[in-house]
Amino acid sequence: HVVDPYDAKDWVGLGRLMGIGSGAFDARYADALDYRKHCADVVDQGLGNCCVGESVCAIVDTQARLIGRVQPYGSRFAAYSIGRALGTGADQPLLDVGVQPRLVVKGVQRYGIVALDRWHPEGEDVNARPPFDVLHMGTSAAVEGYARIVEDVVTQFAMALTSGFVPMFAMPVDQAYVDLDGSATYPGLQGEVLGGHMQVLVGYDLG
Repeated sequence: HVVDPYDAKDWVGLGRLMGIGSGAFDARYADALDYRKHCADVVDQGLGNCCVGESVCAIVDTQARLIGRVQPYGSRFAAYSIGRALGTGADQPLLDVGVQPRLVVKGVQRYGIVALDRWHPEGEDVNARPPFDVLHMGTSAAVEGYARIVEDVVTQFAMALTSGFVPMFAMPVDQAYVDLDGSATYPGLQGEVLGGHMQVLVGYDLG
């Protein structure tokens, strides 16, 4: 991924969506919270290399489920492709060289979430620009606003989650991360860095 330049904001996490969360700075938080029962199944992203798009779509979907709303799952390809397009000229190829996560968020702010069954390219088509009508298909949900966590990360993540926000984060990963099967906790970098991976935080345990 391409690291975002610092973009100062007053609050942290992805912004309120459909009235989720008060966003109060002095929000009290519990010792533990778990939103996993409100999450869709994690999909194999294969060679799409669009973990940023998947994360944003997962956030929108999870926040919708938190208020009992079920909607078509978003297209990670559309979210990521639009973000990539915002970072390149109209006459430049849409090469997958990583994209600033903020551009994907801004793309969803502008165009909304496109249903997965509308834009689901495979193979080299993941580098194609979405058809023009895709930009008019994102009507079911959109990101209202977003901000960045820059310090006191544990406390701010906890406050964001208990206020109804669903944050995402990126970290460098290695083969030990790729080999995870759910039976153990990732111990941190053990070998050569393979790249960066965007993920969604849906709970915590401070006990």
